Amino acid sequence: MAAKLTIVFPCYNSGSFIRESFAVIDAYLNNSDDIQVMFIEDCGTDNTYQLLNALVATALNKERYTVLKNEHNLGKGGTIKHAIAACSTELIVFTDPDLAYDLSNIDFFYNNIAPKELLIANRVHPDSRYLIPPSFFRYIFTRHLSSRIYNKLAQILLIPGIEDNQAGLKMFFVNDIKPLLFKSKQNDFSFDLELLVMARTNGLAIKGMPVNFKYDHETTTVAFIFDSFNLFSSLIKIFFRSITDYYKIN
Repeated sequence: MAAKLTIVFPCYNSGSFIRESFAVIDAYLNNSDDIQVMFIEDCGTDNTYQLLNALVATALNKERYTVLKNEHNLGKGGTIKHAIAACSTELIVFTDPDLAYDLSNIDFFYNNIAPKELLIANRVHPDSRYLIPPSFFRYIFTRHLSSRIYNKLAQILLIPGIEDNQAGLKMFFVNDIKPLLFKSKQNDFSFDLELLVMARTNGLAIKGMPVNFKYDHETTTVAFIFDSFNLFSSLIKIFFRSITDYYKIN
């Protein structure tokens, strides 16, 4: 059976953990002929690209993999756009290469998606479950509060009813999203929000799904503040485009 779904892993300086993740992914592929995997390396400073090619060369399912590298650093959003352009399957899902979202979540999404739908992870869904080591408890309040403020502002201004727009697991039919991408301006992490705004503006249904999620690594405080500032700044830019119907294509 021809593959119907491509799992996209945007990678940036992932060399410290990609070998472990790859072993899990390769074992996962044994369970389904419907799935391909695409890694896209975003011009990091480590050996991720070389390591991925070496891992694929000896993989059990090596014919199911594509390893690409951006010509220059594009950011997460730019990398996802590259993946959509390169994808040959009818469905695509993007998620984090550290496997923060258990791969079983992909099966759940795959079994519940329909055309004209965009399925997204909702980490605050009543049925979602976090796996958190005790050493990370001290980060939860600050990170969760910041996330809730950002998501609440996004709901008020842009996407009412969507509780979690930044979770790193989203699935859609390629032909539903590809025609919208020429309107996209965001190439960083705010692409997730812009994608939802473009989808809703053009009649796609957005469904938040419960997920199993692990929280076992943390950015530095400086990076957290910098990323938060950029996200809020981008939210305002997306808002002003939306009120002028910039994102509407029909």
